[in-house]
Amino acid sequence: MNLSYELAMAERGVYRGRTITEEQALRLVGFLNELRLVVSNQLRADTYRAGAGYPDSALVEVLFGRVERAGMSEFWSRTVSRAASGLS
Repeated sequence: MNLSYELAMAERGVYRGRTITEEQALRLVGFLNELRLVVSNQLRADTYRAGAGYPDSALVEVLFGRVERAGMSEFWSRTVSRAASGLS
């Protein structure tokens, strides 16, 4: 849940006080939305046994693959760190 929240907050930050072009903002919002969909689908599958979730290792591969393809490794690192710190 923390990861989904951090992704939503990052998405909100894209359209508030924007310092990037409209095209960059659209790409970033699309990227964040796709990550949140993967995370949400996994939560739904784990919680309600609904739909097809990924095994944990595959989930990490799917998310990291999308992050790498988008060139967002630094962003991902910060987001995961914030999500993990929210657990303690």
